[in-house]
Amino acid sequence: MRDYQRQKNNPYILPKTAYKRAIDLVKDYDRIRREIAEIPYETHTGDGQPRGSTPGDPTGEAAVRMERKWQDCKAVDDALYQVPQEYRTGVFNNVLYPECGYPVDAGIATYSRKKSLFLYHVAKNAYII
Repeated sequence: MRDYQRQKNNPYILPKTAYKRAIDLVKDYDRIRREIAEIPYETHTGDGQPRGSTPGDPTGEAAVRMERKWQDCKAVDDALYQVPQEYRTGVFNNVLYPECGYPVDAGIATYSRKKSLFLYHVAKNAYII
């Protein structure tokens, strides 16, 4: 099933590239969370210069990398809280696994509207739009 953005009665229409970037960010959410957990345990190999005059700052570099990844995760988390509680898992799982479809507890149009809302807020929070 392809990723389809509703065109009619959709106040959350995104440009095509922004829509795809928001979907890719949500699909990458689990990997980003794993990397955030692994960053404090990584070893520093140096700056690559054998006789460099400035020492490397592995702690600072790790903090900057962790903050960038944390901002992406926070963008997805904050956008998920914009969706009503009963639709969150269905919308999130549909973005991750579009071939599985939506749950049967509500109509397809309802989930489609909530998915548009979710992806719009992901793009807004991640400064894609």
